[in-house]
Amino acid sequence: MSDRRKGLLRALAHNRAAPADVLLRLLGQEDEGVRREVARRAVLPQEVIEAVLVHPDRRVRMAFAENAAADPEQRARLVDDPSNSVHLSLAVGPMPYRNPVPPLPDWAYERLLNHPQAPGGVVPIMPGSRGPAPRLAALSSVGDAPRRLPRPPCDAQHRTPLPDPA
Repeated sequence: MSDRRKGLLRALAHNRAAPADVLLRLLGQEDEGVRREVARRAVLPQEVIEAVLVHPDRRVRMAFAENAAADPEQRARLVDDPSNSVHLSLAVGPMPYRNPVPPLPDWAYERLLNHPQAPGGVVPIMPGSRGPAPRLAALSSVGDAPRRLPRPPCDAQHRTPLPDPA
């Protein structure tokens, strides 16, 4: 596929006026980037969301899991996805620059925390994580949940000693 054609298809994927049947056809394109652009759209018709959730390419489902504009209830439907990569993308969630993203419903975090294929769950609770760490720790059945919480910011006042005047 030529670069020009890929560019046109990606532009079509971003076109707000593109009807659902066009978006569904774009999900069937051979170019992975075009398919992911459909899943990253801010607004998706319900029938396209249904197609994305069962798309055979896990990267399309991962793109939807990381879509900051997607409804958290819709993204949470990926919790039963067969791919661990999709679970991780869902757990980490969208990371838009300086824009808060509504969290997944509690039931989705609980399922991710107690995922049978990942000991301790697939939800990373680590310093710097944008996930709702206190909520996740409260939901966790893992005994070390309090230790997995991010450390609070340091409240010590660091002062440089003044040079001795003598």
